[in-house]
Amino acid sequence: MTQEQDGDDPPDGGWGWMVVLSSFLAQMLQAGTLLATGVLVSELTEHFDSDVAEVSIIFSVAIGLWCLMGPFSSFLVEKYGTRATVSIGAVLSIFGLLISNFATSVYFLWVSYGILVGSGHGMVSTPTFAVLGTYFKRRLGMANSLSLTGMGAGYIAFSPLNQILLENYGWRGWFILIAAINGNLFVCAALIRPIVKKRSKAIRGSNSNRISAIGSRYCEFVANARVFMFILLAECLSTLTYSTIALLIVPFAIDHGITKLSASLLMTVMGIASIVTRLFCGMVLDLKCLTVFRGFIPTLSMWIIGGSLIAFPYAEDYVIMAILCGTLGVAQGVYYPGMWLVVKSVTGPNYTMAVGLVLFCSGIGNVSGPPFAGVLYDNTHSFKLPFLSIGLAGVLSGLLYLGIVLKVQSRKVLPCRRGHRKIPSESNKIMYDVFESSITTGTPV
Repeated sequence: MTQEQDGDDPPDGGWGWMVVLSSFLAQMLQAGTLLATGVLVSELTEHFDSDVAEVSIIFSVAIGLWCLMGPFSSFLVEKYGTRATVSIGAVLSIFGLLISNFATSVYFLWVSYGILVGSGHGMVSTPTFAVLGTYFKRRLGMANSLSLTGMGAGYIAFSPLNQILLENYGWRGWFILIAAINGNLFVCAALIRPIVKKRSKAIRGSNSNRISAIGSRYCEFVANARVFMFILLAECLSTLTYSTIALLIVPFAIDHGITKLSASLLMTVMGIASIVTRLFCGMVLDLKCLTVFRGFIPTLSMWIIGGSLIAFPYAEDYVIMAILCGTLGVAQGVYYPGMWLVVKSVTGPNYTMAVGLVLFCSGIGNVSGPPFAGVLYDNTHSFKLPFLSIGLAGVLSGLLYLGIVLKVQSRKVLPCRRGHRKIPSESNKIMYDVFESSITTGTPV
């Protein structure tokens, strides 16, 4: 079932809150299945007698494809709809988890878990998040924040749960039980009721022309997305840090004499801080009094993340580790709601395509991050260089976001949402004033 609307303004509520719930559940399952899995590294490394770098590839491929599937997932949404795309992704994810139970080598898991599970969740991620842009305008900040709290909830629930399942059922049993839990992705698909805008018959084309139209929109969008390209680069660097946090912090704590369960609880601390911050952030992001500051949220949060990661290898006490994890969670809780508002304000009606491209670049960072950190650790047998490297990547990402905001506010660039190539004349200066406001409010021009 779909919901139709006559105008261009989203309903800003109604069934949209059920769609937010769907997105929340999808984010939670993705975090629990792909991100809160640091406890699996030592188990698989010991069982298959492999290097940390080899085992890290399993998760880097999964997390990478989770994001790299973004553009393809966006295309499927345009062609077949949101609900069908999410359902296909659920089937792939569950199937990959089930056959991972029969793994005989790390290379088997590269395919079963890395490729199948990662691709499945990649087909779920883009539509369940991008659909919020069709349901919300004025309350988009709140909707995004509530949705993204699912990631923190996933850390909270699955970090200790994964450890308990491993201790009681082994890693093979873990794959079977997580596959059953992933069956809730079908619930996520059922809750989505996409909005279909009413169109006259005159503007409705044939199916062949409409596929053609999707390709043309992608090409036109990419050709004019000058500011957006720097957002993609900054997001690539930011996910270089995100993808390695869980895979470094838990083994680091275990290496310093912390029990496995206590080490996994560090991710829970991060998750609690993230979810609380995102709830608070959702309440204030839509306030007009914060208009001036919203564009700088990604910069500040990435600098905090980078600084915390650089300081982490010098933490010898569990309490200090927990404080740093809490700081990371707070910064993560602020970053994504603010970043997606910037993306929405820059791309406007091209938001669904933008989400897919952002997730694709996130995949680049996710694929390269864990093996890069694993190679550094295997060659130095120390956590200092991996933490320092990914921390600097976070700092650089913050610098790029700062440059993006300053460039936009200088009015020397064009909003790629409009598809213009030339700087408009002085008579069009009003459009720039409106756009400059939208970059901080997240309100479509």
